[in-house]
Amino acid sequence: MAAVAITACGDDSSTSSETPDPYAPPSNVTWTTFGGVSIPCAAQGPADCPPVAPRGYQHSGAGAALAAISATIRISVATDSDISRVLGMLVAPNDARDEFAVNRQLVSITTPIPEGKAPQVLGYVLDDYTPTRAQVAITTRQPERSL
Repeated sequence: MAAVAITACGDDSSTSSETPDPYAPPSNVTWTTFGGVSIPCAAQGPADCPPVAPRGYQHSGAGAALAAISATIRISVATDSDISRVLGMLVAPNDARDEFAVNRQLVSITTPIPEGKAPQVLGYVLDDYTPTRAQVAITTRQPERSL
């Protein structure tokens, strides 16, 4: 299980005055693929899904979790030609992002992960949620079947 902290942009267009349950699961889940890895999408986001850096996640627990899953996968498997846009659009500017960008230049990714070799997202645990911050633990199954 991997815990990540990702800052993501959300969609403030909700007209409901009712605050959603932060621990409600995502609804209408579908899957897309980036770099050979399947990524969940749902009613809670993304609203806009360009190939590299999707945007428009609800300010809810499910929206935060979907944003964290998507950003973590995209940062992990982005090709050399996509990594700058992925980091620039999905990760808040800070020293950690800059350090990651420098270190990422030491690794070259030029092709998607081969079929059957990618980790599979199994779910997540929302450890903490406020409208401005979320802590999400993502559970994946690795190709050799470990979690």
